Amino acid sequence: MKKLLLFALSAILICGCSKNENSTPPTVDMFSVNSTSLEVSGQGGRELIGIQSTRSWTLSGGTSWCTPSETSGDASEVYGTYPHIQVETKYIYFNIESNTTNKSRSATFTIENGEQSIEITITQGVISTVVTVTEPGTLQQILTEQNLLETTELKIKGVLNETDFNFLKTVLTLRYLDISDVNLEELPNAAFSHTLIKHIILPRSLKVISKQMFSLAETTTVQMFDEVITIEDYAFYRCKIESFSYNGGLYLSSKLQTIGECAFRDCSNLHVLKFPASLEVIKNEAFSGLHDLPDKPYPPLEYIFFEKGSKLKTIGENAFEDAFAYKGIIYMQHCTQVETFGKNAFDGEISKFYLGTKTPPQGGFPFTELNPVASWTIDVYVPSLYVEAYEKLWKKNYGMQGRFFALEYNMPEDE
Repeated sequence: MKKLLLFALSAILICGCSKNENSTPPTVDMFSVNSTSLEVSGQGGRELIGIQSTRSWTLSGGTSWCTPSETSGDASEVYGTYPHIQVETKYIYFNIESNTTNKSRSATFTIENGEQSIEITITQGVISTVVTVTEPGTLQQILTEQNLLETTELKIKGVLNETDFNFLKTVLTLRYLDISDVNLEELPNAAFSHTLIKHIILPRSLKVISKQMFSLAETTTVQMFDEVITIEDYAFYRCKIESFSYNGGLYLSSKLQTIGECAFRDCSNLHVLKFPASLEVIKNEAFSGLHDLPDKPYPPLEYIFFEKGSKLKTIGENAFEDAFAYKGIIYMQHCTQVETFGKNAFDGEISKFYLGTKTPPQGGFPFTELNPVASWTIDVYVPSLYVEAYEKLWKKNYGMQGRFFALEYNMPEDE
């Protein structure tokens, strides 16, 4: 996915003759999309485009097999104060039909904002070719014999080994890979590290996403099945994996128990995270450093949500450091068993924090100490009989000046 940094920022500074006179904060005129080119599977489905526009916009073009959810929109809201300004991202999703032809096809859309315009191209491949590997290490031979070395979509059945996974990295045209019917409980370390494959369906039998499996990969969507119980250290480090509120490139197994250290560090396309009830441990820096775009003042994460019946016990140090967007929200109202918060577990300009655990968890202060934006202005919601305990602990020991409320009377709706 080709990133577009097409920001039109106009700053008007009205300055007096004296150096001591105040400057008028700049006005913001922004028009950008998070991608100008999408490559989608022949199977069809739904794809998402994010728009930042400080003026109203319209969308035109397209074709019958690819239809947008909206063709116009209002201006985005502008948050924060100069120089730390963030523009709201609005999303359009495209419904894409299955490609029943034997050729790739494309659709072109144009987004207009006053005098500015951006062109978006959506290219769809053909439905995947299916190959069966009966002897590990022979995938290259099979694809060569079937003249598939330049295929764009592939479904593999049978058995694979490390040699086969290394070979897949050399198929530079491959964008969609389905290995759901490959019978493996664990893949080699770094199996898809640095891969150019955009969309991957993992084996149904997979139990562990091993170390560095997708590190530095161009992969945007990964489908894991509900047998996965562990995501190991650095599994998705600096991967292009995406998650949005409308749809997501990241689905977490309903049996997932552990997310390792730095597992998703520097994944700057994570906007929403929904954690299954089975999850027990999020280790140090698991989702840290999501903000690695120097042209944007805030990280991308809008909120995190834990499902009903959550078994969460531990969130490690700096687990979500530099992760939350302006006024990010933490929904942990279903987390009633939390035992430990690591120091600076949640670092960012968080506005609301809901927690269902009665006794304040052990460990360090979960927010950034002595940061008036990150910890002093948070509204904290905890069980009513324990509001005073949280308030005394966090205010007395760490000087937090946020407001404390009874969770029972302010229970948010599940996202």
